[in-house]
Amino acid sequence: MKKMLFCNECGTQLKEGAAFCPSCGTVVKGQAPATTQISQQPVPAQKMAKKTKMLLIGIGAVVILLFGAYKTGETLTDKNRMIESFEKALIDGDQKKVAKLLHSDDPQLTISESSVKGFVSYYKKHPDEVSDLIDNLEEQSKYLDNHTYRSSNDLIDFFAEGNLDNGVINLKKDGKTALFFDKYTLEVEEVFVTITTNYKDTQLSFDGKEIGKADEDDFQHTYGPYLPGNYKVQATLKTDFVDLKKSENISLVNSGNEVELDMYLDGEDVTVNLDSFDPSVKAALFIDGKDVKINPIETPTFGPVLVDGSMNIQIEATLPWGKVKTAEIPITDREVPVNLGQSIELQDAIFNQIATYSTENLVAFTTGSTNKLTTVTDSYKDVIAESIAYSQEMEQYYKGQYLGTIFALDSLNVYFSEDKWVADVEVLQSYNEGLYYEGVTPELEKVEVNRRYSLEYNEKQKKWLINGMESSFGYGTDHVKEIKEKDPKMYQTNWGNSTISTEASTDKIASFVEEYMYASVAAINAEDFSLVEGYIDPSGKKYNEQKEYTTYLNEKGITEDLLSIEIEEVKKLDDTTYQVTSFDEYTIYQQDGSEEDASYKTVQIVKILPDGSFGINELISTDKQ
Repeated sequence: MKKMLFCNECGTQLKEGAAFCPSCGTVVKGQAPATTQISQQPVPAQKMAKKTKMLLIGIGAVVILLFGAYKTGETLTDKNRMIESFEKALIDGDQKKVAKLLHSDDPQLTISESSVKGFVSYYKKHPDEVSDLIDNLEEQSKYLDNHTYRSSNDLIDFFAEGNLDNGVINLKKDGKTALFFDKYTLEVEEVFVTITTNYKDTQLSFDGKEIGKADEDDFQHTYGPYLPGNYKVQATLKTDFVDLKKSENISLVNSGNEVELDMYLDGEDVTVNLDSFDPSVKAALFIDGKDVKINPIETPTFGPVLVDGSMNIQIEATLPWGKVKTAEIPITDREVPVNLGQSIELQDAIFNQIATYSTENLVAFTTGSTNKLTTVTDSYKDVIAESIAYSQEMEQYYKGQYLGTIFALDSLNVYFSEDKWVADVEVLQSYNEGLYYEGVTPELEKVEVNRRYSLEYNEKQKKWLINGMESSFGYGTDHVKEIKEKDPKMYQTNWGNSTISTEASTDKIASFVEEYMYASVAAINAEDFSLVEGYIDPSGKKYNEQKEYTTYLNEKGITEDLLSIEIEEVKKLDDTTYQVTSFDEYTIYQQDGSEEDASYKTVQIVKILPDGSFGINELISTDKQ
């Protein structure tokens, strides 16, 4: 009967004469070979040679090492363990580990710790998609366990055969490793981006790295390959006008192998519309306060710029009346109307001229003479004369005051037409006035009139002149400027067949002298004789005296401020001649900055001129008090 032998280490049954355990590799020691009971006589054991014993021990050790290595290799190449490691790396955001686990068949696709940043970022922001990704890899693993996977080229058939997703990451069998074990890799699908942009020289960058530059307008190019993930694409264009920029955050996941991206910049070429313009004028274009070295008259179209109202333009031009610069005009369309009438200096000049005309016009209508009109063109003076003649023919008289004007700033338009500069503006004018006939006491009421004034620039006189006036429907804007009369004077018709009492004539003459005195000071301070010229009898001594005196004070740098005037006496010398005595108070300013208050008693001769208007004829005396 045989005696059964067992391993002392693992209990495995041993074969007769076994030198080591086939299961755990333990060398069999102290075990006698199995015997039968045929012979009751014990057989003496043979002693194993030392050399044989050492050989057997070495063989056992090798077997043990090979078995351990096999088990280790089996563990290290286990595809499920690799999937678990990948999942953990994604959840932890371990870019280095993710980069080590991912592979690609495309040699141009760089997989590194930095290049997987967008990939890891995407799954950090979408943790729910991590489980979907891992589930798909695990399903692929099961499929590989149950199907013969012929070669690495069978990937398409592999997905077509089942209901598995061909995902962003796919499990791929890639031959053998260490001769015995199947090698698996996590293959990533590369992605390409086709970018289009509209302007030549636009710089393109992908996740902060410059990838190209547009070499033509309406540029298109495909860039890649890239790993799936979150990225920032940017297009920038630096011009003399603006730095255009567009940024897009894109997700190149579940979007196919190629993505089309529109990186059109929100810029437009715009045209400055200056209406008719003198081509000889020198002008400069400012964008957001910066001189961009373009003459908008010669080059009215420029760009690209933004047209969303965030940018502004200004035009500066040297014109016959001086250098002007418009207010800032928002760019909101491809055509920008520019009006040089938006210059504050020009507005002041034109508005003050209209205010002066409004008073002079009342003087003309109440005296029946256009002699004192200094603010109108010759052609318009003729129109006013015709209107006065019509009123005289109809024996219609006027009494009233000019109160002031509200100017619609946005309506002031200046342009070049028929070789001259012209302007027009909408206004609302106020009067306290009434029309009446002879023998009727005038009733006054406040009247507001909407008007449109037209003006021309007279280069010889170097000032704007009224060339027309017509009724309008109103300006409809809150952007206005008002000029009020500080001390509105009353004017009343003193011509025609109506009998004017001596007292009434005296009042008219007194008012006329007051107006003359203020006009005289204005002419001195403005160094402009024309401001007082209309108040002087051109045939009298006073005309040349006044002109020379105005020039003298201008050369000395002396200016004046008329503080008050009091008419003491209006004495009638004959039917057309009056002597007027007044007391006048001034502040006189010297060129060196000193000033002096002074009072004078002034005696002057006033003549009624052939057209019925008044004129200062002679200065009799002026005595300091």
